Amino acid sequence: MSLMMSSKGARFVGREEAFRTDIIPAKTSTYCPVTNSEFVEMINRVSIEHGLSLENEKLGLAGKDLQMFGTYTVKGKDFFGGKINLVLGIANSYDKTLPAKVCWGQKVMVCSNLSFFAYGDERIKSVIRHKHTNRVLNTDGLYYRLNKAMEQVDHFVREQEKFCERLKERSITKEEAYATIIRSARENVINKTNILSVADNWDFQTENYPEDEDQYENWYSDFRSKDCYSLFNCYTEQEKKRIERNPVSASLDTLKLTEFFNKEFVMN
Repeated sequence: MSLMMSSKGARFVGREEAFRTDIIPAKTSTYCPVTNSEFVEMINRVSIEHGLSLENEKLGLAGKDLQMFGTYTVKGKDFFGGKINLVLGIANSYDKTLPAKVCWGQKVMVCSNLSFFAYGDERIKSVIRHKHTNRVLNTDGLYYRLNKAMEQVDHFVREQEKFCERLKERSITKEEAYATIIRSARENVINKTNILSVADNWDFQTENYPEDEDQYENWYSDFRSKDCYSLFNCYTEQEKKRIERNPVSASLDTLKLTEFFNKEFVMN
């Protein structure tokens, strides 16, 4: 998961700073600010009601401390043998620039530049939001939307398990892997300049254990099998190199990658 504090003045903070009360705006007839502490408490309460527990909390402030962002891991909802976690992202504001919102998936991108999305199964709604209107704290407001979202978690996890298992079950030859890489470039899933890099990752991961000790850290036994899951990870290894330089763009491309593999190998 990614919480990026990249805008001017943005910074990571603890709960004490994130929940400060001196900057909370006054309520009006049309505007009802949900405080950061109320929002986080509500998310945790709804999670507990659905048998979920949030951990690894990371919080950040931006926009003169009037915008809050955060990420969590959903404890006990990892899948595919513990290799993938379910993660959750949040955002809120006191300056009317952001509604109270939550996203969840295999990975989230929450950034102080206002990028906010998750990827997983595009058929399941994974982003919910509510503006700070005078109905936001009603029984049919933000709490209701959070509750309906949490009801989908188990279904989401099952679908992600199926996605990974279908990729693992689908054997693929070297020629088919190369053809898939070419198709993905034509559909702008990867930049055409990365075609050979992804192909090299495939060749490297599916060969025998490397003799060069310097290459051990780049070789993964889990990716060695000649199946679509191995090929999927050849792409994600390539994206890791871009995360530091351009995390938002890299995360968006990973979203496109998941959709591409769903269409190519899971849905068909």
